[in-house]
Amino acid sequence: MIKLFLDTTTAKKAKVKITKESIVIENENESPLVSIREALAKGKLELSDIAEFSANPGPGSYTGIRIGLAVTNALNFALGNEFEPIDPIYG
Repeated sequence: MIKLFLDTTTAKKAKVKITKESIVIENENESPLVSIREALAKGKLELSDIAEFSANPGPGSYTGIRIGLAVTNALNFALGNEFEPIDPIYG
């Protein structure tokens, strides 16, 4: 199972970590989508290869947390992955 973790809790930094068995691919960029694209390219993966997208729910910047959760919820929904939508306010 290949998982992608997105951390946007720090201002102007989007950190991505992809785990594939014992292999870990990491990338950092200002844009979450660019960071995801670059990490996928490093691992020679496609979005459809990812079974689960998750984001850091905090603590951190309110706007950053919302961006990370919105991106991962949208990707899970668009790719038909089973997931529990997360809202940092209501849990």
